[in-house]
Amino acid sequence: MTSPFPPADDIQPERPTLQTPLAANSWPQATAPAVGRWTPSEVFIGFTAVATLISLFLPWFSVTATVGGKKFTGSVSGTAAHGYLWLVFALVLVVLLVLVMPDLVERTPARLPSQQQLVIGATGLSFLLVLLAFLAKPSATTVSSPAGFAGLQLQIGASFGWSYGAYIALAAAALALLATLRASRALAAPPC
Repeated sequence: MTSPFPPADDIQPERPTLQTPLAANSWPQATAPAVGRWTPSEVFIGFTAVATLISLFLPWFSVTATVGGKKFTGSVSGTAAHGYLWLVFALVLVVLLVLVMPDLVERTPARLPSQQQLVIGATGLSFLLVLLAFLAKPSATTVSSPAGFAGLQLQIGASFGWSYGAYIALAAAALALLATLRASRALAAPPC
């Protein structure tokens, strides 16, 4: 019976030292970006991922505040309203990294899921977080003070509404997930 381990004299040092010369193939070769080899579905997934990324910083909520009878308006971005959307930012970067450098996942020494699993997982979780952020719209608030100086009553109110950034993010995240699922089904289907 043979041992699954190599004999002790066959073990090579893992890192070159100052005394041993660096072999030409001892370091991993750089991987070239795969942008030129993208399929149409990968182009669409990349486009929707970039759209999701950009939409995180667009106005998600419009705010109208009334203070003492005067109205003020403004807007709030998705990342300012919901801090957990920074996780969506990171997930979209993972999707883009897997699309641009697919060999990087295969060459990683750690046991990572496949490229397809990484993209499905990242787009799915991104969609769920964007949907949660979309549904968690801040509510309207009105605060009245008791009679103050000279019998004047101060009333402060704020109302929130969705803005275009939230709609773009929701649509882009949903389209990225649907395109990813469609592409994975096309790969899994047996050829006719």
